[in-house]
Amino acid sequence: MCIQTFHLIQNEELENYVNVSNKNDIVTTEHLDFANPIINYEDSSIDYLKYIEEITSLNKKIFK
Repeated sequence: MCIQTFHLIQNEELENYVNVSNKNDIVTTEHLDFANPIINYEDSSIDYLKYIEEITSLNKKIFK
């Protein structure tokens, strides 16, 4: 299984989207691939615990 980052653009940090959102809501989506032919038909998914950790951290910064 390939674990991918969860950023919308591979080289972009989620926090940067928050910083330009003018405190509007942001919707993120998780992308899963099963039997992905690009990575030798392995499944790929995000590191969900890391994703939740980052969302929690960003919420604390925004709503302090």
